[in-house]
Amino acid sequence: MKKNGLTGKTDYDFSRALLELENLMDGASIKFILLGEVAKRLKEEQKLDGLEKIEVGVPKLQLSEYARSALKTLIKKDDWQHLEFNGIPIEIKVIERKYKFFKFPDRAVHWGGWFNVPNPMDIYWKSRFLVR
Repeated sequence: MKKNGLTGKTDYDFSRALLELENLMDGASIKFILLGEVAKRLKEEQKLDGLEKIEVGVPKLQLSEYARSALKTLIKKDDWQHLEFNGIPIEIKVIERKYKFFKFPDRAVHWGGWFNVPNPMDIYWKSRFLVR
């Protein structure tokens, strides 16, 4: 398997990290939505080679004290917003505001996992740097 891209990781590496992330978030009962380049590529059914990181967003309302505590317990560290699976950086952003493209997310299937992605993607993509 040829390594390429900014992290030197392959589609296989990123796919495994996504499934690990899905299991982790399910364990903490936290719903999340994929953001950035990874969301765009999954929506367009492209390979994940060459990504810099995996970005996910979690609505503030999803982050109860229980959810944060469960997440910290599962990862065994306090900084739950910056994770790493097999060398793949994962950034978890807290979404403070309400955005139309997160209200009814689309679903992307990848490696047997179902992942929420912004809907409509084109509107999100144009305004992705404004999301907070």
